[in-house]
Amino acid sequence: TTPYGDNESPSIFYVGCWYRYGDALIPVVEIQHRDWHWGISYDINLSRLRTASNGRGGLELSLGYTGFLKIRSSTLDKIRCARL
Repeated sequence: TTPYGDNESPSIFYVGCWYRYGDALIPVVEIQHRDWHWGISYDINLSRLRTASNGRGGLELSLGYTGFLKIRSSTLDKIRCARL
């Protein structure tokens, strides 16, 4: 997914696509506003089950909240690398 927005705006707009190998193609649109995420996607069936579903995919709606993670720890901000 690709975010569109700037550091001044509390909202970010995402547009993208997921691919499940040999199974499905899923275009996605998502809006993030502060701690909330709203998304809509459509699951396009590419597998052999396509005939059983008459080529119809599935509309998917999502809602997320990330406000539970307000308490930050310095270890959450670090990227751990293997030592040589």
